[in-house]
Amino acid sequence: MTKKDNIIQFPTPEMVSKKEAEQILNLASDECIGLSQHCCDILSEEISADDYFSDTDFFDETHQESRDLYVVTNLINAMLLRHLEIPHELQRSLDKIYVKIKQMSQLPNTNFELDFGEEDELDILFEPEFDLDAPEDKDDS
Repeated sequence: MTKKDNIIQFPTPEMVSKKEAEQILNLASDECIGLSQHCCDILSEEISADDYFSDTDFFDETHQESRDLYVVTNLINAMLLRHLEIPHELQRSLDKIYVKIKQMSQLPNTNFELDFGEEDELDILFEPEFDLDAPEDKDDS
């Protein structure tokens, strides 16, 4: 054992500031996640309260609206992180969606038919690689 092996390294100011910065980023990221989930909880409650959508199930991944809300939640998170200048992979997707929506809004208000192909080509089959059913709790009494 050499003398240097017994020396305790105290953090340098650079190490402390890096650690503090990481903690601040983690806290901000957690705040964005919580806020985006809260926004989508409110959204799902409001939508479910409407007569037309009272039968929606936002918590069952076998339903498309559940997967859509999952995407919306993550897009809101990416938006909030962008405001804090924290990069997120979905921010580029937000930019592309924005351009697409702007293009769609500038279409003339005329009657025209959109061809989406055959009906059976539109179905998206969701086959998860995991079990969607939560294991039932066994009552020991």
